[in-house]
Amino acid sequence: MTFRDFLSYNEFVFSPFEEGNSMKVLVVEDNAAINCRVVEGFREAGFLVESCFTGEDGLVRAIDPSQGYDLAIIDIMLPVVDGLAIIKAMRAKNISTPVIMLTALTAVEDRVGGLDAGADDYVGKPFALDELLARARALLRRPHEVRDDSCIFGDLVLDAAARTLSVGDAVVALSKREAALLEALMRQEGRPLSRERILMKVWGADHPVEAGNVDNYIYFLRRKLSASGSSMEIASARGLGYYLGAACETA
Repeated sequence: MTFRDFLSYNEFVFSPFEEGNSMKVLVVEDNAAINCRVVEGFREAGFLVESCFTGEDGLVRAIDPSQGYDLAIIDIMLPVVDGLAIIKAMRAKNISTPVIMLTALTAVEDRVGGLDAGADDYVGKPFALDELLARARALLRRPHEVRDDSCIFGDLVLDAAARTLSVGDAVVALSKREAALLEALMRQEGRPLSRERILMKVWGADHPVEAGNVDNYIYFLRRKLSASGSSMEIASARGLGYYLGAACETA
C-alpha cells in the first residue's frame, strides 16, 4: 500500500484549517500581492499556511523549531533582514525545513549563492503558481533528514546522528526510522503529530508503506522509552495524533 493509498483508505482530508492533518508552510514575502497569491494558492491545495511580510518576523518564525514548519517559501530581497540571512540562521540552528527561495535575481551566481546558503530550490519571479506548488510537492516527497545535533525534551536526549537515546546514564540504540520518529515527536514539544505528517517526515510521500507502520514504530519506541527508565511516554490524542508527555500528565 502506497502513502496515497493509505490516505485514501483512512479517508484523511488535507484541510488548511485542520492543523494536525495538513502540511504546514511558512511564507515570507514583503510584496502583498505575491504574498496573498501564494497563501491562497497553497491553502486551496490543502496546506496550512502562515505568512508574514517582514524579514524580522520571518526570522523569528523560521528559527523557532516549535513552529513545526514542513516547508518555507522565502523571498530573498526582504528589507532589513533578507532571505539569505533567514536561511543561514535556520541552517546554523540545524533546522532542516526545506526552503524554496523566491527571487527576481536570476543570474547564475545569485542562484548559486542562495543554494549554498542552504536553500533547497529556487523559483524566479515572475513565476507560475502551479510550478511553485509542483516544486513544493517534490520537496515534501523526500523523507525527513535526521539532524546532526542533539535534541532534548524532558529527560530525553536524542543523538540523531548516532541514533542513540540517553536518559541519565542509560543509553538505548535506535534504528534509523525510530530516531527520525522520535526526533519528530520531541521537536513538537508535547503537541500532537498526526499519522500523515509522521509518514511525510519519516518515510516521505512516495515511500511504499503499510498502514500500520506508524503504529508499529510507536510501539517500538514505547518499549524503548520504558526500558530507558524515562518519565516520558508517547500518548495519543483522539483525532489529532501522537505526542510526548510526562507519564503522570498523559495517564
